[in-house]
Formats: sequence, C-alpha cells, structure tokens
Amino acid sequence: GGLRRNLYYNNPWQETDYVYSADVGASCQALEWREEDDLPLPLRGHTAVATDQAIYLFNGLTGGDPEAISFRTELDPVSLRIKEWEPEAKMPDSAGVYLSTAVRSGNYIYLIGGLTTKPPNDSIATSSVYRARILAGGQLEQWRVMNPLEEGRYGHTAVSSSDDRLYVIGGAAKASPAALPTVRDTIFWTPLLFFTKQASTDELVWAGQEISYEIKVVSTNVRDLHDLVLTDNLPDNFQVYDAPDFSQDGQILTWSIPELSIGH
Repeated sequence: GGLRRNLYYNNPWQETDYVYSADVGASCQALEWREEDDLPLPLRGHTAVATDQAIYLFNGLTGGDPEAISFRTELDPVSLRIKEWEPEAKMPDSAGVYLSTAVRSGNYIYLIGGLTTKPPNDSIATSSVYRARILAGGQLEQWRVMNPLEEGRYGHTAVSSSDDRLYVIGGAAKASPAALPTVRDTIFWTPLLFFTKQASTDELVWAGQEISYEIKVVSTNVRDLHDLVLTDNLPDNFQVYDAPDFSQDGQILTWSIPELSIGH
C-alpha cells in the first residue's frame, strides 16, 4: 500500500493496493523484490505486523476518513508467497484511525495511537491502546481496550523487548482539532508486572506482636505470564507463622505461580 503520484491533476495522489516481498537471506543485501497478490483495497497510513505463519493488516485511509480495517493473510510454507487476504476480527469503530502502529508481544497484537480523522479535518491524536490474542489457528480473538498512553500519538513506532517491556517511541502529538502537530522525542514503556506489598495496619507494631501483610502481583495489560517465581526477603527479626502455598529458605519466602492472566 501507500501513496502514488497520479497523472490526473484533479486527483494527484492515490492510495495503492500493492504488496511486495523480498528474501532477506543471510546477508540482508541485494534484495530482489517481487510483487505479491494485491491488498483487498487501496490503503495508506495503515500498519502491519507479522508472525511466523501470517501477516496482519490494520486501519488506514481509503480516500475518506480512517476505517477500522483488519485483514490477515497466511504464508505458504513452501513458496513463502502470501495467500488470499481474509477479513479478521471486527475492530471497535473507535479504533478506526490511521498512522497508528501495531506490535506483537508473544501471542498478542497491540494497536497503539493514531489520528482519528483525515487532515485538515478535526483530527486529534488518540492515546487508545487495543489488544487481541492470536488463537491457535492464526485468527484474532475479540479486541479489548487496554490502559491508554499518557499522551495521544501518531506516526510513532513501537517494539517489544526481550526483558518483557513494551515501548512506544517518538511520533507526533495533536491534542485538539485546532492544535498544530508537535513532534515528540519521548519514549513510553510499560512493564509486564506491578508488585505491591501492604501491611494490615499502618500503626506502630511492638516486638512479639503479630502482623499480617499482603503481596499483590498484577499483569499490566501486556500478555498472560506463565511459570513465575515470586520471592520475598523478610527482616532477620521476623518469624513466619502462616502463608499460603510457600516454601521457605531462611528468611526468603518463595511462591510458584503457574499462570498469571492479564489484570490478575
């Protein structure tokens, strides 16, 4: 996709439905591009993300205002050519933006930010974040609304890291329809987990007095986690009377968590 120059003066720029691919190879040099099957419709300002078996295409402009577009194509395991594009799980109408970015983290795809309408109309940069899980067959589960960015962005990029963080990098902000775009050099990131440790009282506790406390671990809207190990180091003057499903080595308490779902 993208824009191309048209020879006709009344419509100098047109969205395209072109798709090209190239074998990267071991050296990543001398790429030979070949044309693939066309997109289902001409697009610009869209975003895409790939897995080992499929390519997913989201949003963009088709000439008018942005649309909530979602398509998927599978890769032929022998020729590595793409197959026919198929409609994917319907996205919320509010997700119809362009110049957003999609990023994959584990078995989840995130759609982040974007412009709500086509300039010079009343466009603003949205801070919305949507997430869909990739099912075993490659289809996407229903999209869910996640925690928003601290500021609306468009034209940015996003990556997920090996240390389980999600980064949103750069882009432009446009907080109101009348505002001029402002290019940003800031980076947002979110961790996979938040930890809290809270005692049952905030009053002074004397030696020999019992006190209870709670440790809370929450997966923060990135992906479900598996096979976690949680440890808590107690002060030397503490003695444990009771705790659920833990093991103890001196003053170190350990819990095993087989699975932690998002939001839990």
